[in-house]
Amino acid sequence: MKNFIQVLVALAAILMLHAPAHALSELNSPIDPKVIVTVGDLQWVWSGPCAPVEPSCGTSMQRDNFTIPTAAQWLSSFADTATVVAAFTTTPFTGICASPWFNTALDHCDLMDLQMGSIWNAPSPIGTFETQNAGAEAFLVRVVPEPETYLMLVAGLGLVAAIARRKRST
Repeated sequence: MKNFIQVLVALAAILMLHAPAHALSELNSPIDPKVIVTVGDLQWVWSGPCAPVEPSCGTSMQRDNFTIPTAAQWLSSFADTATVVAAFTTTPFTGICASPWFNTALDHCDLMDLQMGSIWNAPSPIGTFETQNAGAEAFLVRVVPEPETYLMLVAGLGLVAAIARRKRST
């Protein structure tokens, strides 16, 4: 029993040494643009190693207009598991993980699970392994605003300013 406790303590120490220094401190800070992957008119984040619904091992927060992807969004952006892996890895061993900005309990993503296709709620052939498992990798998506949207916003603000100025001068 004593040896078992020593092993557990050693494992806990190893895990703490490998945890990033920013663990969970990014939840309320602006999302680092480096963790956002744009595919067509959609922006994707790998939001953590757990399903974005309860109960799971740390829910991915939906924030900054990022939401749970639909099957149509998955299929319009990725052909299969390999294309998701290619989009979210910088080297064979490093993933583009946004978990510190989105996950309520964990600050990592599991690259091996992604490579196996354990992608929460992803349709086949994208998700190929345990897609409804609470421990499947989670992704969130948002629509990239069209440039016309910004033009309309600027034009609307300009119109409001012109009306306000006109009312002031009369």
